[in-house]
Amino acid sequence: MPTFTFSGTSFRIQDNAGTLRDISPSIVRVGGLPGTRELVEVTSLSDAGRQWIAGLENAVIILDLLWTIDANTGSETVMGPIRTGATGREWDYGPRGTGAGNVKYSGTALMRSYEIMAQVGTTVSARAELQTLGTITRGTY
Repeated sequence: MPTFTFSGTSFRIQDNAGTLRDISPSIVRVGGLPGTRELVEVTSLSDAGRQWIAGLENAVIILDLLWTIDANTGSETVMGPIRTGATGREWDYGPRGTGAGNVKYSGTALMRSYEIMAQVGTTVSARAELQTLGTITRGTY
């Protein structure tokens, strides 16, 4: 299986004004995508082994970030205000960037948690967890 080392990852999320903001310069790691899908057991007493059917998607996007306050794209500038939002935010993720034909995952999510971390001798960082709503769409840019 090929392994890619690539710094062109793109992650964009809708801010409070409804604008899709690119926070990629602040991202250290993206995890949790495309995410898990629950399986529902439907085994009956007459089955010789367990039986399953596809259930619901249940993905949590984990973003490890450098804490920045850059105008329009800083991790705190975008993520801080949406922490208490009650409505889902559109997002999209391009593991290899937004070039034509590159894979894109997209959907809607609510902020599940946002934590700022500081320690002596290190940069200030943050971690955001986004609970996806509905299904995640796989397409291309």
